[in-house]
Amino acid sequence: MASVAPKVPKRLLDDATEQLAEFFRVQGAAIAAHLEDATEARAAARRARKTATLDEVFDQQRWDRVLALEILTIALSVSQTAGRSVLKGLGIDPDEYDTERTRAWLAAHASGVASGINGTTRYAIADALAADVSPAEIRTLFDSYAAERAPQIAQTEVTASQGFGTHEAGRQSGKKLTKTWRTGKNPRATHSRQNMQTVPLRGQFSNGARWPGDSVLPARERARCNCTMTVNQA
Repeated sequence: MASVAPKVPKRLLDDATEQLAEFFRVQGAAIAAHLEDATEARAAARRARKTATLDEVFDQQRWDRVLALEILTIALSVSQTAGRSVLKGLGIDPDEYDTERTRAWLAAHASGVASGINGTTRYAIADALAADVSPAEIRTLFDSYAAERAPQIAQTEVTASQGFGTHEAGRQSGKKLTKTWRTGKNPRATHSRQNMQTVPLRGQFSNGARWPGDSVLPARERARCNCTMTVNQA
């Protein structure tokens, strides 16, 4: 059985990490500025309550749109790179990989992921406002997000996009294939148990995923996953 592994250069993970880090830096600066404006407006009006409200400083719909576009950009780049490399490994012209047929699914995926990430951020901002933090403290919080959350999210989404692209290339090849889960470094126990598990291309692995990082998995099974998947032809 000949196995084909996707080839995705590390620079795409590095690029995704910096892209998401910049998102958090921009988001933090904007929220801090809104907090300053709201606080000054309340003080000028001499209102008894001078603490800004959550809705005044955090527009989740706006941030969901911005972040979804960032994640979609990452997903398209990584999945296309993985998909083309897999088609080449299967003896098919890599330019045959049809990225456009993947866009709608990836856009929906990016939207869901963005909403979840910003939902977590919203809770943190609510706690910060309740504690009456300063705009400077908000900026510090988002600097920590750029340093810590961005690499974790990037790893998760690069893994998911690589798996999706590998799977999609298998589908587009028209060949009868199987797929094999291969664990990465320091895998969680649930992923270790299915290392080298092989199922039909259109099937699911024992954890219910179609590929590593699949969005059908709960966050605890997706976060920071660095497993990979190969496709196999007899």
